Amino acid sequence: MARHHLIYWYRTNKDVAAASLWHLRDRDVEPGGGIARGTIVQGHYGFAVAECDVPDLSARSVTFHPTRRCRWQERELDCMVHPNLPAGTLTKPELRSFTYVVAELTAPDDTALAAQLGVTPVRTADGRTLINLEIANITGQPKPRKARLL
Repeated sequence: MARHHLIYWYRTNKDVAAASLWHLRDRDVEPGGGIARGTIVQGHYGFAVAECDVPDLSARSVTFHPTRRCRWQERELDCMVHPNLPAGTLTKPELRSFTYVVAELTAPDDTALAAQLGVTPVRTADGRTLINLEIANITGQPKPRKARLL
């Protein structure tokens, strides 16, 4: 497998991996500060909400602003995708560079399903319940996190 980046932060920092911030590469992260649980972080491959605190590292945080809809577990959810993602239907290779999205759960049943499937629902400071989903096919990707853009 070819390496496209110098640093894959989830490989080099256990806290980044534990927070499910798999989308962070190279200069997405800087030393100092911290990333709080519930913070939405923009990275090279999209967005993710921190599922736990990450001490001593900082990254670009953004507020939740849904830009697309996705289908997850037979439910349609508002989701936030990478700002450079083209509109319309995309091929698998086109999706590869925009893998990670954050989706909002608005129904209690959806939150319960996510927890049951092992997808961590995260409550944000503004009261939203968000989950991390993946829209591209990646080997070893956990099936409960797979979603399809609509």
